[in-house]
This record gives sequence, C-alpha cells and structure tokens, in this order.
Amino acid sequence: MSDPISTGEAPEPAATGGPLLPLPAWACNPLLRQGLVLGLLAILFLLPIGLLTDLVQERSWRQQSVTDEIGRLWGPPQTFVGPLLAVPVVEAGGGRGLLLILPETLVLEATLTPEKRHRGLFETLVYGAAVKAEARFRLPTPESLGLQARQILWSEGRLMVAASALTGIAGSVAVQREGGSTAQLRPATLLPGQGTLEAPLPDLAPGATPAVSFALTLNGSGAFYAAPAGETTRLSLSAAWPHPSFGGAGLPSGSSIRDDGFTAEWQASAFAAGLPPVRHLQPQELESSPLWMLQQAAIGVALVEPVDVYLMSERAVKYALFVLALTFAAVFLFEAAGRARLHPLQYLLVGAAETLFYLLLLSLTEAMGFDAAYTLASLGTILLIATYLGWQLGRKRGLLLAGGLAAVKLYLYVTLASEDFALLSGSLALFLLLAAVMLGTRKVDWYRAKTA
Repeated sequence: MSDPISTGEAPEPAATGGPLLPLPAWACNPLLRQGLVLGLLAILFLLPIGLLTDLVQERSWRQQSVTDEIGRLWGPPQTFVGPLLAVPVVEAGGGRGLLLILPETLVLEATLTPEKRHRGLFETLVYGAAVKAEARFRLPTPESLGLQARQILWSEGRLMVAASALTGIAGSVAVQREGGSTAQLRPATLLPGQGTLEAPLPDLAPGATPAVSFALTLNGSGAFYAAPAGETTRLSLSAAWPHPSFGGAGLPSGSSIRDDGFTAEWQASAFAAGLPPVRHLQPQELESSPLWMLQQAAIGVALVEPVDVYLMSERAVKYALFVLALTFAAVFLFEAAGRARLHPLQYLLVGAAETLFYLLLLSLTEAMGFDAAYTLASLGTILLIATYLGWQLGRKRGLLLAGGLAAVKLYLYVTLASEDFALLSGSLALFLLLAAVMLGTRKVDWYRAKTA
C-alpha cells in the first residue's frame, strides 16, 4: 500500500477553544479590566495637562512682559532716597572727595494713587506717589572729621535726592529752606547717577542746623519704598488700595487696613543700614553708587492684586489629574451600580471635557476675572458631561452625577481660594474619597461583580 502524496504544507493546528495560557480568575474580572483601562486613560491625559501648564506659564510671562513694558513707560517700582547733604572735600593727596551728611531728623509722607493700565487683555497696576519730605541737619565741624577748614567747600554744598526713576516729576521741584529762601532740584552733577537730583545750598556752615522741605510726585508701579536716611526717620504711607503687602527691611510700627485703603507708619534709622551720620567718600568711591546701602535698608509697601489670575489658573491645573480621577471614579461607580455599560471611548470624551475645562478657565479668566470664569467653565463642563452620560446611565443618575461633579468643582474652588490650607484641603479630600469608596463597596464581591 503506497503512502499518500505529500503536498508540502504543514497541517493546521487543532483549535483548542481557549487561550494558549490560562488566565487567573482575577484577570477575567470585567470590573478590574475596566479599572485598568481607566487608569491608562488617566495617564494618557498627563500629556494635555502638561501642555496646559506650559500655556498658563506662557500667558503669565506675557502678562509680566506687559507689566515691565508699562513700567518702563509709566514708572518702575520706586525706591526713594533722601534728602542728604553732599559737600565736596579737597583731599590732601589731590582730587575731590565728598561728605555725605544724613539728616538728624527726617519725616516722609507719601500718598499713593493707584490705577489700572491695560494693554490688550492684560492689565497692570500703577500709581502716582505724592511725596512730602521735611529734614533737619546738624553740620559737623572739620575737627570732628579730622579735616582742615579749608578742605571742606561749604559753598558748593548740595541737597541730594534719588529715586529709581524720575518719571512723574514735571519740571523742577522747589526746596523750601528755613527762613523763606528756596532752591530748585535739578539733575545732579556733583554725584551723578540715574534718578538723582540736587539743589544748591551755598550758605552752609559748620555747626549749623539747616532745615529743608519739599514735595514732588513720582510715577511707579507695583511697589513704593523709601530709605530711612535720617538718624531718626518717620515714614507714613497711605493709598486707596485695600491689599497692601508691607515689606522691605522692616515692618510698620502701626498700620490700618480698610476696605477703601490703608495707612501705615514706620519708625526707623539709617544706623540700621550701618551708615554713620557723616560719611567721607574718597574720589575713587564716587564712581560706584554710594547710596546703595540706604537702598538696601528701604522700607515700604507693595500693592498686590487680590487674585493673581495666572497663579490661580496654574494652581487649578496642578489639581487636574486629581479632579479627572474623581470624575472617572464617580462615573465608574454609577456604571457599576446600574445596568448600562460605558465604552472606553466615552470615558475618553469625558476626560477631554474635563481637560477642556482648564483651557476655558484660562481664556475666560483673561476676559472677565477668575471667579466669573470659574463659574461659567464649571457649569458648562458639568452640564456637558451630565447630559452626555445621562443618555446611557439614565436621567436620575445623570442628575446625581451632575451634583457630584458640582461638589468636586466647589471643593476645588475652596482649595484654590484657601492658599494657606490648600495642602490640608487636598489631603482631606483624598482621605474622604478613599473612605467613601471603601465604605460604599465593603459588601461587594469583586470576584463576581460585573458591569453589565
């Protein structure tokens, strides 16, 4: 009997009717498989969340560039220094030095008038500062400084005033002297520097106690500081702005913050900056900024925005994955409790709606402010998700889902608003969510549970 003719083709394997490797029972659980799919979807949304973070930072940088641009045109954060007396000194080795004489007493009063300036959708806070100064000096004798009388050129003495920028000063500023005479503040030549003014005081004499007063207006943005140039300095600040941030080298000795503005007062001394009442500058020291030590000791206030919209948006995006996980968990529980079964694509669309919420929040915030933008973006997102899933889960569960999402959005807003307790609020929310899931599913047999 002959063998059958070979065709050269391998025989097909017999069908086994199941997987090559048997899967454990837990891997066949549909709830577990769907939970893993939701976890992968949540990880997938890390990419658009990262892009949203970059977008918020980009808009924040744009806001800062607009603030800097307006600051260059209107005025930067101002630091006011002075008044001081500057008297030339003929040095024994040749050249000219300078005596910087601090006031014995100095009283400064500044009233800030804030206003908003806009550039497109962006805005920044600027102010005009009306500054009044009263100072009394006690002039040293040459002997107390170890100098000869002919070395000090009292007739070339100057009253010196400096600021970060001289924007807002219209023309010259009259300096009133005790006795009725006046002098004019003009750009400095004796101690040159950007933002430095001087007024001639030709009749100075050793041992005298001249007194001066003047008023000027400076334009600035963001903050106003003043150096405690006197041996005893009293600084008073006020503004029609209810959100001050006192700072610099010291806090005010007294302050009052009201809904319509604030007032604050400092008692300070130049000795805190390490400056003696009279400083003898050598010729080589005049090239540097001899007033920097006073600027380092400046005290004052920053006019802060009550809500930094970009900071709030950035903080909201940081909670995006947490909110997305809450949304997925809520939808999953409603699905597990009902008879309907949702497709992963539907979860993907729900996640897209939640991610789009943060883009809506950012764009609406630039147009109408954070609170109104958060309300509108939240309502739109909640209605969209609840209406979309209501067709599958039923009207009642759709309404319950809308209430749950509203609670999540409300809790997120409270967390964002309570900056100091944001970590505590977030931790409590995670704990309560975990407790609710554990208690709500304590009787579920996960090995037998099904989604449909």
